[in-house]
Amino acid sequence: MLLKTAILCCFYFVQASGCLDFKLPVFFGDSGRLRRDLLIDLTTDENFVLDAKTFKQRYGDRRVYDPKASATFKNRTKRFYDFYPVWFIQNYSSVHGYVGEDIVRILSHPVKAKFGVVTSVEGEGSIETCDGRGVAGRLGLSRGNGTTNLGSVFMRDRSQAVLCLSAISERAMIYIGDFIYDKHDFLAKVPVVPDLDVLWKVKLEKLEFIIGGARTYAYLEAILSTTLPGISLPSPVFSATIRALDAKYDHNSGNYFVDCGKEFSLSFEVQNDKIIEVKLEDFTKKVGDQCILLLKSHYASKFVVLGQVYFKDPSGCVDFKLPVFFADSGGLQRDLLIDIATTENFVLNARTFKQKYGDRRVYDPKASKTFKTSDRRFYGVFPVWITQNYSTVYGYIGEDIVRILSHPVEASFGVVTVVKGEDSVKTCDGQGAAGRLGLSRGRGTTNLGSVFIKDRQRAILCLSAISGKAMIYIGDFIYDKQDLLVKVPVYPDFDVLWKVQLRSLIVGEKTYASPLAILSTTLPGISLPEPMFGAAIQALGAEYDNNTRNYFVDCGKNFSLFFEVQQGTIIEVKLEEFTKKLEDQCILLLENHYIISFVVLGQAYFEDRGYCLDFDKKEVHFYNHTEHSGGLWKKYNGKNLFIN
Repeated sequence: MLLKTAILCCFYFVQASGCLDFKLPVFFGDSGRLRRDLLIDLTTDENFVLDAKTFKQRYGDRRVYDPKASATFKNRTKRFYDFYPVWFIQNYSSVHGYVGEDIVRILSHPVKAKFGVVTSVEGEGSIETCDGRGVAGRLGLSRGNGTTNLGSVFMRDRSQAVLCLSAISERAMIYIGDFIYDKHDFLAKVPVVPDLDVLWKVKLEKLEFIIGGARTYAYLEAILSTTLPGISLPSPVFSATIRALDAKYDHNSGNYFVDCGKEFSLSFEVQNDKIIEVKLEDFTKKVGDQCILLLKSHYASKFVVLGQVYFKDPSGCVDFKLPVFFADSGGLQRDLLIDIATTENFVLNARTFKQKYGDRRVYDPKASKTFKTSDRRFYGVFPVWITQNYSTVYGYIGEDIVRILSHPVEASFGVVTVVKGEDSVKTCDGQGAAGRLGLSRGRGTTNLGSVFIKDRQRAILCLSAISGKAMIYIGDFIYDKQDLLVKVPVYPDFDVLWKVQLRSLIVGEKTYASPLAILSTTLPGISLPEPMFGAAIQALGAEYDNNTRNYFVDCGKNFSLFFEVQQGTIIEVKLEEFTKKLEDQCILLLENHYIISFVVLGQAYFEDRGYCLDFDKKEVHFYNHTEHSGGLWKKYNGKNLFIN
């Protein structure tokens, strides 16, 4: 059996709507530098790639493999055949060819394995993708052994045979070799159904759909699929759902249409009280004022197929935090917020804060054999233009061995015993942090952040976000060359901030020349000097609410702030990126301050955008996430993560 160490199928609640491409970059022996993408398929144990002789003219080099160009290829003479039924993909497809063997690199891991070289395809569903570019073939990661073994050999070559899949803003996220979720995000773990097929299949306690009332279908099994855009239901369940939704069939398109505003959900009970609720918006696709239903039917009555609609992500403000392991408890993860606007580093003292926050947000110096105390006092201040509300922390400076992303460093940090204003340890997800990791450019009274960044191959920190999820990469530039917007030097003054000179900032109809922009990872929105802030409020027609102490604005307003970094290079930050929706109104995430020489560009910058901070060259590289970026390795929860 494949994946013997992973017979438990782990659900963690990170969902995404829309169509997803779970694909991995693969490098075959015919061209070591040419990347081909293979779709991950959990419903087959077979692996294949398109043959260049048959398909190169039609699809181009990036979607085919040329066995004659590989010095290590071996023809195994066996025939190859696989088919993909409609309940696992959008449209039926089958492939034919022969079995070959070669050395293949997947995620920098070379493996010698067998795969099908496909010379004939019936129906293109097996090689189609959501982004329209298509793939070179499929990587089979079901639980069995087929006539080809590329997927199973690759998985066995990992430290643990574990595959984690999730999605953020319709981008597939793939992690291989360990579990990626935080403990508080865990929903349930259930055994795979022990039958003779090779599918990832789990038993449901019940399935019910809710619309004014409820109807329950008990003892069904759920097959997991990465390639089916929606859900496939047994015919009786499908028909009952269509009736409940009052869905209308369109003969021209072959789709069912439904009212987008309908209140409806499917609830999958995995274990007692462990329920995955899939709402109507998760298995529909909006077209005009109607929605296409992403439901299929099949005739087998025993199972449902849970496709890509399982994956849906929450958006919101961004927590740029890194997992840190202190010497008082080597196996206990604490999260420190990355703060690029301070040199100081601190963690909360267990004696003062353990009862209030628990073990995961405090550090106990008395429990560490390597901790060294000092008689130096520690003090940190976090002004309102860098964090949501003013906050100060007090304590003393200590030194210990700390592991960040598996790198042990001996460094100093503040052990905080007093906090005034909790914003310095607050996070968007409500979990809170144990402290802050200072990654500004200078030297402070503590050095944990600077020692850690200097200990990397290159002193480079890249930050971006997709739908409210922080993406952190350390040690090199992460962006593709074509996504680079501009690189600019840090403004040469005496403070330690990441500060750049702008050519201009356009607020409504007013243009402000040559302001400085301070970069911040902890301010939710943007902070403007009083004159610019007033111009924005006036242009937006924003209204102040005395009870909540917020400005409210019409969510549908067409408004942007334009940051001109260099001549011809403009970063547009739209209203939706610095507002927070509350029912039919939006809270304005704009702050104001009284120093007129600078603006603070906070988390509003990060949505399909990022920047890299080069500590050695004192440069900032601004870049975009774009559709053509392909997959990138990133850091998420301290681990390598592949994002398509």
